[in-house]
Amino acid sequence: AALQVLVFPHAHLAQDPAPAGDAAEKLVRLTYMSRPTGKALEPSFVAAMAVLKDQVVTLNQAHGLSGALIVNPKFFIQVLEGDARPLFSTLARITRDPRHDELRIFDISGVSQRIFGNWEMHFGAAEDVSPALIWSCVEAFRHPGPLGAGLLISALQQSVRSATG
Repeated sequence: AALQVLVFPHAHLAQDPAPAGDAAEKLVRLTYMSRPTGKALEPSFVAAMAVLKDQVVTLNQAHGLSGALIVNPKFFIQVLEGDARPLFSTLARITRDPRHDELRIFDISGVSQRIFGNWEMHFGAAEDVSPALIWSCVEAFRHPGPLGAGLLISALQQSVRSATG
């Protein structure tokens, strides 16, 4: 089955996976949610996420990307930050990754600074975030957009604070 990708509201940005010139050097933030497939749960969710974490940290280090990810057997919440070219290449790789289904892009924006610059990739669990905020993120999955992106970023920041005490 083909991956369903819903892009809102910046579809024109997602159509150019390899910006040229000055646009390739622009700092960009991608905020999205997706649902894990059965592949994300093999041989177990914990084992699969350990493999994913190793892959993501290595790739992000190599491409100068930073970000945060909340993993749960029912959803992924993620922010990626970095230069446009490697970020869009990573997005293209994510859309081909059999561990993702129903990828919902909430926002792709040029930004002046990173929120998660100290992390090649923070990995957190939904349990690290207040249930009300997680519920709001799950509800936002049905209607992705900039307001929902703010909720996802708040959840990821709360997860980072929980991890760093």
